[in-house]
Amino acid sequence: MHTGVSSRNNQDKATKSSFARMRPSYLSSVARVFPKLKIVGAHLGNPWYDEAAEAARWDTNLFFDVTGSTLFKMQGKLAGFKDIFWWRPGAAGRHSLQSDTNALEKLVFGTDEDPLNLADNIDRYKRMLAVCEVPAESQARVMAGTVARLLGYAKR
Repeated sequence: MHTGVSSRNNQDKATKSSFARMRPSYLSSVARVFPKLKIVGAHLGNPWYDEAAEAARWDTNLFFDVTGSTLFKMQGKLAGFKDIFWWRPGAAGRHSLQSDTNALEKLVFGTDEDPLNLADNIDRYKRMLAVCEVPAESQARVMAGTVARLLGYAKR
């Protein structure tokens, strides 16, 4: 599902879309009402990254990708994703429900770019994961494993 800002063709006056209703908190509401529904929010809620991460932290069925301009916008501060996804394995109890995995595993690989740019998009994801010191096993989940599990192609 789309979250965050939405581009718009200024010449298309008939389109009345607004990103006012595309905040990550709305997906959290859906995730709680439908706990068996697996939800992926696009763009990590750009610009509401903290809100998206907090929603993903508490809703076990909610994930996000960082497609579109997010990795371009954050390219000079990729390590900041460690602050956004601040909780760590072993932080059980009131701090997190996801206490047994790396917090950045709430991200999944996605792209909404031209297929000719796929290699560059994969490289941006890998750079972000490396800068955030995400373990190789967790990186594999972000790049494919989590989506395979959500779609029923793999088990955890």
